[in-house]
Amino acid sequence: MTTQRKNLILLVGSVCLGLMLAEVIARGSLSLDYQRERYYRTNTSLHINPEVAVFDPLLGFRFRPDVDAVFETSAFSTSVQTNSRGYCDDESSLTNPDFLILGDSFSAGWGVEGAERVCSRFEKISNKKVLNLAVPGYNTIQEALLIEQEFPFLNAEDPVVLLMVHDNDLVDNSTPLYSPFPTLRKKGPRLIVTAPIEECYRTALKQQTPNLIRFLRGHSVVADLAGLFIDSGTPPIFPDALAPIDISFEEYGASPPGTESFEYAMRYLQMLLRERNLPLYAFYIPHVDELTGRKKPHSPVFVWVMKQLGITYHDFSKDLEAGDYYLVDGHWKASGHSKAAHAMVKFLENEGVLGYMEEPIRSTTVAVKNRKTTRVITPTE
Repeated sequence: MTTQRKNLILLVGSVCLGLMLAEVIARGSLSLDYQRERYYRTNTSLHINPEVAVFDPLLGFRFRPDVDAVFETSAFSTSVQTNSRGYCDDESSLTNPDFLILGDSFSAGWGVEGAERVCSRFEKISNKKVLNLAVPGYNTIQEALLIEQEFPFLNAEDPVVLLMVHDNDLVDNSTPLYSPFPTLRKKGPRLIVTAPIEECYRTALKQQTPNLIRFLRGHSVVADLAGLFIDSGTPPIFPDALAPIDISFEEYGASPPGTESFEYAMRYLQMLLRERNLPLYAFYIPHVDELTGRKKPHSPVFVWVMKQLGITYHDFSKDLEAGDYYLVDGHWKASGHSKAAHAMVKFLENEGVLGYMEEPIRSTTVAVKNRKTTRVITPTE
């Protein structure tokens, strides 16, 4: 073997050994926040998976009907099925359900099998029929729009609506206008819902497409850090000041603060449900960091809004513990779904809901005004 070849082998071996050592050091010094960012950066999200979800011009995105797919991340591998309307539930739930569940990925069953998710557990314990309308990634305004769009197609007679609110819902309703989400804006005494931007959803889809770079970043911390340094990619959401479209206050108004927008979104949802004579009960899902003390609890904001609107509510904070969550992924394990379902049944029994359906309070109708890209939904006062 020539000296040149020996030197080349030595060089390659030294580089490989150095990368392995750097990987070990990097993995040993990772913060939990970085682990979570990398997890969602390198794993596929259900609502941005073209096999499972599709763009919707009103809702931003929704699940395809009759999906039967595998959802796999570095934390778990589960199956995902939808019925003929694209909901994460079986076909029989579409016929005269007693309860409708609104929510995001927690309620949809992210990270667990269908029989383990909270709606299935609740249905089994309560012996009531439940239709799970939850969609991963949805905020409160999307849930309100879902009711507005889908309720006429539901074969449901006076169901009770159970709203599951995660801590991110308290701020997610004020997403920047240039995003794949419908956005809540404020213009004087009016609230405006703007249309989602399809181009932003397409950008998010491209970022989720499997390729060699994503594979390497998902399996190597060093590769991920190098990727962040070289190119962080085009974001699917732009702040208003950087959006590549004209955003004028005259047409779109301004984005209200996060917690304020949650109250407005809840008022809109409450109005839609009252118009349809549907009673509402709300449940707060704490972030795992709220249970470990790493994060200040957001439940006081949730409680304040529920009291302002006169909505009966329950806080899961005392029913759950950190071990009921995937620590990095942040969603419930099967034990979290089980505890939440038992807490819901106990709460609704105490409220007298299980066993009979209360007569909902009627309210006056507030007209919805259609526009090309925006619409006024309700007065803020």
